[in-house]
Amino acid sequence: MRTSDLNPVFQPSYPLVTSRDLDPLLERIGEARCVLLGEASHGTHDYYIWRTAITQRLIAEKNFRLLAVEGDWPDCYRINRYIKGLDNTSQNPVEILQTFKRWPTWMWGNWEIAAVVSWLKTYNTTLSPAEKTGFYGLDVYSLWESMEAMVAYLEENDPVAARLVHEALACFEPFGEDEQRYAREHYFPGVSCPEPLTQLLRQIRSKVPSFDHDPEAVGFSSYQGTVRAGKRWAAPAEVMTVPAAQEGSLEHALHQLSDLNRLIIFPRNTSGEPLPHRAIGVVYEPERERFWELCIHKSQSAVRCLCLSGSYPGSASPSAEHGRPQNS
Repeated sequence: MRTSDLNPVFQPSYPLVTSRDLDPLLERIGEARCVLLGEASHGTHDYYIWRTAITQRLIAEKNFRLLAVEGDWPDCYRINRYIKGLDNTSQNPVEILQTFKRWPTWMWGNWEIAAVVSWLKTYNTTLSPAEKTGFYGLDVYSLWESMEAMVAYLEENDPVAARLVHEALACFEPFGEDEQRYAREHYFPGVSCPEPLTQLLRQIRSKVPSFDHDPEAVGFSSYQGTVRAGKRWAAPAEVMTVPAAQEGSLEHALHQLSDLNRLIIFPRNTSGEPLPHRAIGVVYEPERERFWELCIHKSQSAVRCLCLSGSYPGSASPSAEHGRPQNS
């Protein structure tokens, strides 16, 4: 697809320098009760600070009260207790984040997240318990620790659900807390645990409100720069160079239109051909990078073009220094 063909799709677009430049995005979000924030890597300073800026405005201006993140439940719940003033043992956010031991630790053990945690604690200070913003992890790597945490909580607050958790745990016991073994063996007849988990989910869902509405999705994308990642699973983190995006990709098209950071609001009735786009995981090999197809169709997304940066300054607020990408 030619860049000229994409010009109508990438409109309207706005310069993106400070958090006030997010006004069009906040207007687009409107009364949505769920906003999804996605990113093209897990080790990018720029993504973290703009995600923070969006989060702060959603909380302060639109009364959002729950952050659900790609983190382990037990670890993130320590953050939740800290920002709500329920943890009297931790002196600062750094102490909390140092308890994140599961690889990749840099996703949470960084100054950008520490600044977010500090802001949340300060924001919650003068609010009633019902008004405080919470911080919760949704990832599945801590399956067993999460189950144990659920049991401890539910035994005090929901005995019926606690019984269902115990039944689910009993089903998993033969696999010795080895989710990989369960994944391999559940293909055999009679070796599976869907029923106790289904009952547990039904019990939990019966206690929470329904969010039957269209969410808004916000994506982050970049042309080139640096990123923090590992060369293989559990490898030491290192700052790697991210090469220029391949020709014909979403990032290449955006860069051709402008080499400045931009906020782009896609029309709701947009349709078009699939475009390759980059998605850098915690494991990254620049020389073998793979681009994935993205179809801009009936999109409710805002995509911004910026440069990847692996730096780790203490600031968590966008400023004029982020107006022009580095290394682009």
